[in-house]
Amino acid sequence: MGRRPLDKNEIPGVGVARLRSISEKSYPKFESLYHKIFNRDLEAGDVSPRSTLGLITIEKDGEEKPVGVVHYTRQLLKRITITCDTPAFDYLNTIGILPEYRGKGITITILGKLSKELNILLDVPNEGPVKLYSDIGLKKVYEESDHTVLSNFPISRKEAEPIIYGY
Repeated sequence: MGRRPLDKNEIPGVGVARLRSISEKSYPKFESLYHKIFNRDLEAGDVSPRSTLGLITIEKDGEEKPVGVVHYTRQLLKRITITCDTPAFDYLNTIGILPEYRGKGITITILGKLSKELNILLDVPNEGPVKLYSDIGLKKVYEESDHTVLSNFPISRKEAEPIIYGY
């Protein structure tokens, strides 16, 4: 009997990584997992009507287990007067994985999937995996002493800073 082909989101030895939308019913699970990962609660001001929340799950041996969270916010470029050709993009507010699942390729698998479906702007600490993000097509917009801003669409530093810094 031959080996079964790998799912494109399958991580050998880990399982199939999936991103699941949050419903009203699954929101408490999202909140609990968010708290476990970041050691703080998600605050009302963190989420806007344009926010999308998701659970990152791993499916293995027919069982699906939540192992992470993602939160991104749709930004309409005409509202913030960005002049690039992209009509809208998603600012990746948060992506986090439970400590016991880190370093297994889950975040990069999910980001790789998102970067094919969305225009993403991402702000990461410099000690974060900037090179890994570059490997999935995110390019450096600018770098400061403590963080790097990356994107998979053309945007200038001048256009990105108001989003990153909230002004």
